[in-house]
Amino acid sequence: MADNYLGNRMDDYRAGKLTRPAPRRLTPSGVKPGTLFLTVDPKRSVWIAEGALLPAGTALIRTLTSAGIKTYYRADSGKAGSEPAIKFGARHYPPAADAPQADVNIAVTPEEILIDSGRARITFPEDRADDAAQMAAALLSSGPINAQIEF
Repeated sequence: MADNYLGNRMDDYRAGKLTRPAPRRLTPSGVKPGTLFLTVDPKRSVWIAEGALLPAGTALIRTLTSAGIKTYYRADSGKAGSEPAIKFGARHYPPAADAPQADVNIAVTPEEILIDSGRARITFPEDRADDAAQMAAALLSSGPINAQIEF
């Protein structure tokens, strides 16, 4: 009995019936599952008037600068205020400096991201600050926006 079982298993192995297909690592478009690409205008500039040093503000600066968008923000003078500029390549403006001209104005609070004075408002709990920053960056993709989003 055992010899017959092993012989049949060996025949199945040789015929290729025992091999499992490799798991799919890419979607049909060729990107990793869970990845979404949105086109942004690299000529667009973003001004973060307040809250740039909050977790959501820092995540937003990181996301925008890595997409190639010119990002300016206001924060206190000193090492803590200039840290996002050093890390991510954004432009730091201390409180005494005049605000630069920008295409989009953003204000960040611990529970909300407000784009262009209410054109888009993202409300989020404290532990979802990175997700809210990703959503705000997605709303800056090309095209007009008008949204109210709550997590």
